[in-house]
Amino acid sequence: LEGMETSKKNINFLLRTYSSHSTSAGIQEKRTAVKLTELENKNKNLEKMMKNGEKKVTANIKHLEEKNKTLERIINTEEKKTTATMKNLKNRSKNLKNTIEEERSKSGIR
Repeated sequence: LEGMETSKKNINFLLRTYSSHSTSAGIQEKRTAVKLTELENKNKNLEKMMKNGEKKVTANIKHLEEKNKTLERIINTEEKKTTATMKNLKNRSKNLKNTIEEERSKSGIR
């Protein structure tokens, strides 16, 4: 009888230990599940932030490309104006030289 009582105590002890371990495991499992959910949510938020960041970068690039096109147009226009002005100045200079030569030849000054 004493041996059976000892065995019963041992079994009860093992059951309590198992029960407590299994409860701890269950709690740990729930904590792990909660942590996993938190990490998944953080990951989703980071993905959204990355997509938004990519959209902003793309928009900035497009904006800069448009600015660049505008600047290129302005530069081309200014180059054409400068070329025309230079031609005009060269012609005026040539005309002035011709006029000076004509005046010299009329007056006999060399």
